[in-house]
Amino acid sequence: MKLKSLVIISVLLFNFCFFTNAQEEQQNQFNVSMQLRPRAEYRNGYKTPLTETDISTGFVNQRSRLSLDFQRQGLSAMLSLQNVSVWGEYPVSNVYESNTVIYEAWAQLKGQSGFFAKFGRQVLHYNDGRLLSVADWNQASRVHDALKFGYQTELNQLDLVLAYNQDADKNSGGTYYRAIGVPYKTMQALYYQNNSSEVFTPSFLFVNIGLEEGDAVAGDSKLANMQTLGTNLIYKPLPELRFQGNAFYQMGKRRNSDTKISAYMLTLRGDYDVTKQVRLTAGTDFLSGEEYRSPNSNDTYNAFNWLYAGNHGLYGVMDFFIDSPYRSGMNLGIWDKFLGVTYKANPKMSFGLTYHYFSTANEVYDQANEKMNSGLGSEIDLQVDYNIMKDVRLLCGYSTFFGTPTMDYVKGGDHKHWQDWAFLSVVVNPRIFSAKW
Repeated sequence: MKLKSLVIISVLLFNFCFFTNAQEEQQNQFNVSMQLRPRAEYRNGYKTPLTETDISTGFVNQRSRLSLDFQRQGLSAMLSLQNVSVWGEYPVSNVYESNTVIYEAWAQLKGQSGFFAKFGRQVLHYNDGRLLSVADWNQASRVHDALKFGYQTELNQLDLVLAYNQDADKNSGGTYYRAIGVPYKTMQALYYQNNSSEVFTPSFLFVNIGLEEGDAVAGDSKLANMQTLGTNLIYKPLPELRFQGNAFYQMGKRRNSDTKISAYMLTLRGDYDVTKQVRLTAGTDFLSGEEYRSPNSNDTYNAFNWLYAGNHGLYGVMDFFIDSPYRSGMNLGIWDKFLGVTYKANPKMSFGLTYHYFSTANEVYDQANEKMNSGLGSEIDLQVDYNIMKDVRLLCGYSTFFGTPTMDYVKGGDHKHWQDWAFLSVVVNPRIFSAKW
């Protein structure tokens, strides 16, 4: 602990000395913005397939967010308040109940040469959000309490993220973390992206997650560490053609187990602009899985953990394969193959249609240890995006899923029952006040 404290103090002192040599204070800017995002949903199989006896549901939820943003030479800060609720959840005269929380609360100090330090409750989002994402589809979104050191110019971005969590302010009792708020106790992440080429953009990400597995009664802390490292590559050989791929490997130790981790994720996506109005998309995502009831099981854990990703839309928008992909005890991985087309009717309106076919990444065996077909089913997603006016956007979508008997076995529901989902959302996101002095 003494060594860790010394390192932290040394880093902070270095940055303090560095930033005090920054340029003199210049113009101040203060902005106030708001976001109102009600979303009506019809769910008849969203996330979990339904059976013939299950009844569909519908509701309206809403995000209400107020953000204060301050900037001047060398200093920026953000304070954002957020309320997420379902219409009708609270009384019409709500005096006692509130779920308004602080969404973001951070400050950033930046030097002249591109070095910066950002600390507080902040968004961590890298590349296409496969591992660390703002998860903006979720009305509550996602933020982390962290300290970030970095270097950013037009050609390079380098981030070092450090997080250390506790569940209470206490005077004694050890450092055991009950994971009341955040799933992990510690996190260290290192990210680098090179922007020197307009054709090829490589980036690299390393994340270490420390999960508590110590003694809660004694207060003794012990961490099970899991490391994920890999690359995101973007290649644009032509102005109208773009490829993006991810390759990540995961290792370390499972929480409360001596089992070693050996898992991986591979993704590839291509986008081709046929015209200024029409874009074609094709790709595949493969996340390794753990064997279940296999006669050839091994002694390592092979299911890839996508950490704190924003998975909505990456593996279909009905979200069957995020959070809890399968029945308890199963984590078979996922293999997604997809084709899509986007049509931009005019500057304000666009339509998107995507087809997914899902299968397990691992072989599936039933209760009699008979091998099953790995195919899980097909999903069709339709979305319409319309900009009503400045700061006001309308989104709506409809999706349906055609499952298989294997899907019934590993996920639940009845593949003979019609599964679909629809939503309608309005996003109002204006800047309501701005001042400079």
